[in-house]
Amino acid sequence: WYPLNLDPRTFKLAVVETAEKFLFRDAERKHGVDERLVRRWTKKEAAMVCQVSVKTVRGLDRARVVGGGKKVFSLKLEQRLFDSVIERRHHQRRVTLKSIQSC
Repeated sequence: WYPLNLDPRTFKLAVVETAEKFLFRDAERKHGVDERLVRRWTKKEAAMVCQVSVKTVRGLDRARVVGGGKKVFSLKLEQRLFDSVIERRHHQRRVTLKSIQSC
């Protein structure tokens, strides 16, 4: 339900930015997302900004929110997986568990 060539957090932040400039309904119409999701993402904006900035500023050593999920097993593997998912989305192909396992 989001553009396949974008990172989900980047898309959500763009929707939140539209909602802050205009109205929730305008963001709903422009991006094709339910108004309830726009409201939920607006409440979680600080966490999403933290996730994006941690990943881009510090690199893959902190690919997740502090304290969230498993520890990164291998930085190279994590980077390959991330690149593979972005590549598939860029070519508008589905990203499924089987396609990830085949990488």
